[in-house]
Amino acid sequence: MILLASLIVFVSVFLLVRAGFPIVRDLFERRAAKDIARFEAWSQELFLDWSPQKVRYAAYAANLGIVFVALFVLVLTGRMVFALAAAAAVFFVPTFLYRRYRHKRLERLESQLPDALNIMVSSARSGRSLPQAVAAVGEKMSGPAEEEFKLMAREYREGRASGAKTA
Repeated sequence: MILLASLIVFVSVFLLVRAGFPIVRDLFERRAAKDIARFEAWSQELFLDWSPQKVRYAAYAANLGIVFVALFVLVLTGRMVFALAAAAAVFFVPTFLYRRYRHKRLERLESQLPDALNIMVSSARSGRSLPQAVAAVGEKMSGPAEEEFKLMAREYREGRASGAKTA
């Protein structure tokens, strides 16, 4: 009787996993695809130069992190409420990190703007045009100012004044 009960439980779990796996995989893939698009946009905005493979790994890691943290907290505490709270917290970690990094980048850019303007004024006084002055800032500075001014100079050269970032 115990053997039969064990066999029924095993078959039930096997069939549940077999039927449920494609559903869970599809949900995971859809969620990862959304994160890949989001992380790709963030990578371009913050000039991270992440390869598509690295973006995909980051998206998968973020989604797996949600599952593993929830399971870890569930095993550790035995409370589903804590596991769901931990999963919800981990869900927002990538957005938190993006906002934090973006804020620091904007602060650095803001602190570099006076020097960038001085370079532009010096270039204009020496007879250069505005596009040449913008390019000079990109050549002489580093960090966010270099990246942003090089992007502006490239967009001006290519005839795009839209401000859309391209990599």
